Amino acid sequence: MLTRNRIVSLKHIVSQCLSMTMESEIEKEKQEQQQKLLSQNGEKLMWNKIRILDQENRRLMAAQHRLVVETNKRTDVYQASLVHLNMELTNLRRRNNDLQLAYVGLLNKNKSFNQMLQNQSHSNFHDKTLLKL
Repeated sequence: MLTRNRIVSLKHIVSQCLSMTMESEIEKEKQEQQQKLLSQNGEKLMWNKIRILDQENRRLMAAQHRLVVETNKRTDVYQASLVHLNMELTNLRRRNNDLQLAYVGLLNKNKSFNQMLQNQSHSNFHDKTLLKL
């Protein structure tokens, strides 16, 4: 039979085992809670990163849109300027052609005038020669 000391000793051992089991379960529960908190915190961090990246993406898309609008405006201005410059160039070419035709006409008139002067001087020379004779 069990002696009283032995019973006390066994009770002590059982209580220690129960205590260790309780501590182990408490520790296990704490670890599970910590793991759950870490998981929740990780998920919150992930969603925060996603939110921040989404905001950055929206900001970049807005900047890109502004750039496209500004580029289109400048392109329209440049195209309008090119059309205007082409019209001016066409007008200048027409004016140049008109001036070239006028110049050729003046050259022809000058040639005719010089021819007339030569004819007249020859005529005058012959007249003077005839008068001297």
